[in-house]
Amino acid sequence: MIRLDDRLLEQLGLDALPASHRRALLMAIYQELEIRVGVRLAAQMDGRQLNEFEGFVAVGDKASALAFLEREFPLYKRVVEEEFDRLRTEIGTQLSDIQALSQVYGDVHVVVTPLPDPWKASAKAAGQ
Repeated sequence: MIRLDDRLLEQLGLDALPASHRRALLMAIYQELEIRVGVRLAAQMDGRQLNEFEGFVAVGDKASALAFLEREFPLYKRVVEEEFDRLRTEIGTQLSDIQALSQVYGDVHVVVTPLPDPWKASAKAAGQ
C-alpha cells in the first residue's frame, strides 16, 4: 500500500523539512503520481473505455471508476506501484536540491492550495 505521509519523507531523507514544506511536497507527489498513472492508463484505453471512465469522473462516481479499473485493467495497481517507485527514485536523485530550496525559503510559510478535485468538480457541475 502506498502511503503519502511523513513516513515517506523520512524514508527519503526529507523529514527535516519544515511542516509546511513537507505538506507541499506530499501534495506535489500525489498530484504528479495521479498524472503519471492517468497518462499510462489512458494510453491503454480504447474509445469506449475512455468514454465510460470519463463518464464516471463527470458525475463524481469514484466507486464505479474504481470498479471499472479493476474490471478493465486488473493490473492497474501495478502501474501505480511502478510510477510511485519511479517518482521515489527521481526524488532521491534530487534530495540536495529539495533541501537547498527548503533552506532558501525556510522562513516562508508555504500555503498549499490543492488543485481542484476532478471528482468533486464534476459532481458539482452535474448538479449533484
